[in-house]
Amino acid sequence: MKIGKEFLNDKKGKEKEWLIANGLGGYASSTIINLNTRKYHGLLIAALRKKFLVLSKLEEEITIGSKVYELSNNKYPGDVIQARGFEFLENFNLTYFPKFIYNVDGVYLFSWDDVPGNDSEQLLKHLVDNLKIDWVKNAEIKKSDDGKTITITMGENSLIFKLNEEENIVNLKIDGEKTHEYISKKENDKLNIYDGVIIKKTIFMVHGHNAVISSYEVENQKNPEQEIILKVRPLINSRGFHDNLNSEFSGLYFQEKPDKKSTEIRANYEYLFSWDDFPGNDSERVLKFLKDNLGLKWVENAEIKKSDDGEVITITNGENSLTFNLKKEENKVTLEISGLGTHEYILKEENGKLNIYNYENAPTLIIGSDIMDYSKNGIWIKNIIYEKETERGEGDRDDHYCPGEFLLNIKKGIKKFNILAVAGIDDDDVKKIFKKFYLENPEFYEELLNNEKTRIEKVVENTYKNCKIKEKDKVIDLLSSAADSFIIQKKDGKSIIAGYHWFSDWGRDTMISITGLCLVTGRFEDAGEILKTYTRYCKKGILPNRFDDYGEEPAYNTSDASLWFFYAVYKFLEYSDDYEFVKNNLWETLKDIISYYAKGTYTVRMDSDGLIISEAQTTWMDAKIGNFVVTPRVGKCVEINALWYNALKIMESLSEKFGEDSSEYKKLSKKANESFNKLFWNDGKKCLYDLISENNDDSIRPNQIFAVSLPFSILDREKEEKIVERVFEELYTPFGLRSLSQKDEKYIGVYKGDRYHRDTAYHQGTVWAWLLGHFITAYVKVNSESEESKKQAKEFLSKIFEHLNDTGLGSISEIFDGDFPHNPRGCISQAWSVAEILRCYGEDVLK
Repeated sequence: MKIGKEFLNDKKGKEKEWLIANGLGGYASSTIINLNTRKYHGLLIAALRKKFLVLSKLEEEITIGSKVYELSNNKYPGDVIQARGFEFLENFNLTYFPKFIYNVDGVYLFSWDDVPGNDSEQLLKHLVDNLKIDWVKNAEIKKSDDGKTITITMGENSLIFKLNEEENIVNLKIDGEKTHEYISKKENDKLNIYDGVIIKKTIFMVHGHNAVISSYEVENQKNPEQEIILKVRPLINSRGFHDNLNSEFSGLYFQEKPDKKSTEIRANYEYLFSWDDFPGNDSERVLKFLKDNLGLKWVENAEIKKSDDGEVITITNGENSLTFNLKKEENKVTLEISGLGTHEYILKEENGKLNIYNYENAPTLIIGSDIMDYSKNGIWIKNIIYEKETERGEGDRDDHYCPGEFLLNIKKGIKKFNILAVAGIDDDDVKKIFKKFYLENPEFYEELLNNEKTRIEKVVENTYKNCKIKEKDKVIDLLSSAADSFIIQKKDGKSIIAGYHWFSDWGRDTMISITGLCLVTGRFEDAGEILKTYTRYCKKGILPNRFDDYGEEPAYNTSDASLWFFYAVYKFLEYSDDYEFVKNNLWETLKDIISYYAKGTYTVRMDSDGLIISEAQTTWMDAKIGNFVVTPRVGKCVEINALWYNALKIMESLSEKFGEDSSEYKKLSKKANESFNKLFWNDGKKCLYDLISENNDDSIRPNQIFAVSLPFSILDREKEEKIVERVFEELYTPFGLRSLSQKDEKYIGVYKGDRYHRDTAYHQGTVWAWLLGHFITAYVKVNSESEESKKQAKEFLSKIFEHLNDTGLGSISEIFDGDFPHNPRGCISQAWSVAEILRCYGEDVLK
């Protein structure tokens, strides 16, 4: 995917983001101009005990004679961007990895369109004066290869200019050997060629490790007699990736062990505050920390109270509140922030006082270069602004530490070199990994890059083979590659990250995503391992709703994750036909879930009519602000009961397959079917109620589409057709389905602002891309899978395919505004968005 010069500026460039992942939940990400606009951006976000930002970026500086060129970009207070390195950026390319091409000290040479022609003399003059090629004076100039090649010949001598449109580069080969590169630019409808110092940078991660490599290639041919000095300065950090860092109030300091070509940096945290002196002498210190490091500006004039037993400190200001909880026996203090989740801090008893520290084991970072020399020169870079966080009402400013710089003198020719960064909690492990991937040989890093490229290419090839797709398809390439980024290896098995940048692994999202991410792509073994992993966490029939970033006990506040598990198993069998695996590893869990749902468990219970009643905030529409649940949906939810019916039908089928009694499942499914048809059909609106309770909810929401799209039909065809028609009329957009009809008085059409306003809009009109997959399945189904319906389905997908070139490049956003023009919002790369579009494209369009 190539992004041209017209987007590489501070207006358009900051709206397009790239992300690569390491298979552990860690990643590297920024914008295409390398201006970090989110606190979640960074060159190495390491998946350790939790996710840490350890390396924010590498900042390059090039000195040519008396001229200094800085290639970095940072935003500071006052809407100031320094040093505006994007002005030298000529090309960005994302083919598995981000590649940046810069041109500094550039001068115009000739127009490609005018050679042969008006600019021939100018080109020949350059070759004679600058490259000392005298024989070209009377040579013959020809253009060939559809205008992509210029050949200059004189007797036995020849040279070739070859246009590389993908990288905006022109290669010069003399006698078959590449000797020089130039930049091509489209200006005033002409392709103009510039000479200069060309810098290429490719960023990639080592799969399965918290390691990132930045590979460079610098060409110095323009001034062969003049030496170039290149400096690369790492900006490092050591904070949770949800947080911000104020260097004066974080307690963070670094211990460094520099070497000639590398440095080892250990992050440490000093004391934050004393529990005994808060409220009291440390109040100002704590409030400053909360404001600057967690972005909680409201604490400034808040009320602080400590409980009578001295174990709880509460800070409140109007609707906002947070609570510090002393957990002495666990040596920790937890911070619970209304609507923002939980943070943990370390508790130590020192000199008769209970002191609080930010982290107990902060990461170690080792960073080194194969051929550049390192020199220590520590300095803090303060007040970097993240404008996307400003828009989101989150903490938007950060301090980073620059420990020193890597330096290289480049004489005439092409120089390749690399910088490797490795992070971890255990010093010995970090050293071991660094040693494994560090070598003073640039060719070694080329091999690592090619290995990772080959790995992803195999993932993409498997999708073609598995889906029997014969023709090359850019959408398949991009979505298969994106799918790979969500599948992660944890200590206890494989799982699926729900979305980048900020989500962990969620049960519901995982079960919905498995088909697209693992089965369509032919990764049956991964799918089986993920399903097996979740069975180990099934508690009283409920699969985890989500795992947190701290490795704590998973949350079980869900009524649908377990039911989506049945759908995932059904699809697993549809693709793999591996009944033996299901019987040996999943069957008992499937039976347990039905049993617990029938008799009642944490969040659900079966009513006498055979339908499932859900507790508040346990469906996918789960937004909660403090104690306010936006869409509680207490009662019989339409999609929960469509899933319940499908689960019973799947159990009925599997029981017969495994030679077990299926009569109870048949009885329950029959009862559920009858009750569903009796209660959920809204004859007035010719669709389904969203919720059956004391006051039936007739809101037009997308949840009813699952009654049509799921494998086992619970309604007759006429009703299914009416549902698809109603959903299309009131909820369909080119980017997904609205979560609520525009006609509803509760509808909110734009998702923006602080967390309160965003969460209020989350399921009240916001468009969800993943729902488009089930809508298309339902649409094709009610049209009897006709060729015409498949063509229309592809048309439905056309805009979401275009979106692959926007926002999170090569991936699909979590959500979009309900109102036109449906701006992308939320996560830039969401698992079930990618999975469902890939699934429905493979199953309903291409099949």
